[in-house]
Amino acid sequence: MGRGIRYYPDYVIHAETERGNERGAFICEAKFRISSEKQRKEAFDQARSYALRLECRGLLLASCEGIWLSFAQDDFDFEKMEFFDWQELKAPDVLHAVKLQLEAVLRKKRSR
Repeated sequence: MGRGIRYYPDYVIHAETERGNERGAFICEAKFRISSEKQRKEAFDQARSYALRLECRGLLLASCEGIWLSFAQDDFDFEKMEFFDWQELKAPDVLHAVKLQLEAVLRKKRSR
């Protein structure tokens, strides 16, 4: 996977690792900084590529700035990504809402 060389996402949740039939429910891609729109688009495109290849239901980008979430149900649309900064995530209600969102996506059966 990746740009001609074997690259892998940083984390895969519920990974199925059978060679040639790799899948996952959700991927997490970590970057130190995503401080510009260009960096966010590049990181998103990389994570989206992994998520599509692995037939994931969602992806998460994480950086010093916070986290971004995107879901297959939204066609991994860059414009529909949700952002939460680390300060926001300290609020129990916000963290709980994100947790519920992730749990709902992970509970869904893969359509295949």
